[in-house]
Amino acid sequence: MFLLKHEPNQGNGDDSALNNIALFCADRHSTSYKSITSSPPPGWGVWGEPVFCEGEDVFLTSFILQLEPDQGNGDDSAANFVNFRCRKFAGGDHRIISCGGRYLWGEYGEWSASCPPGSAICGMKTKWEAYQGAMAWNDDSALNDVIFFCCN
Repeated sequence: MFLLKHEPNQGNGDDSALNNIALFCADRHSTSYKSITSSPPPGWGVWGEPVFCEGEDVFLTSFILQLEPDQGNGDDSAANFVNFRCRKFAGGDHRIISCGGRYLWGEYGEWSASCPPGSAICGMKTKWEAYQGAMAWNDDSALNDVIFFCCN
């Protein structure tokens, strides 16, 4: 299961778009979840609805990230959205799951390599731009990139 936290379009303001990712991880033989999030402060935005991999023994196994490139003197939002693929732990066909498909700016890159059979996404490492301050000309992009890790 995963959740995304987005800052709504600020109009003429400073847009940061995707600001947090939460993964809910469980042991294959347990019904209890532990959550991990990617957010350092300030964490602007609103959490969306949870998205589940449906089926028994089905887990997140690959992802695709929507990124807006550097806008030069314009407003940078960087990471905008992430979609995942789910698959049975032992292998088999993937199913794409998403909580909306895309956000306002940027394009999707390529799908990540899939976790090998017998493994699934179990952690993440994120790249952040620190808060740029309250001055009107400062541009906050917040979450800039993410790497997900596979575990068996």
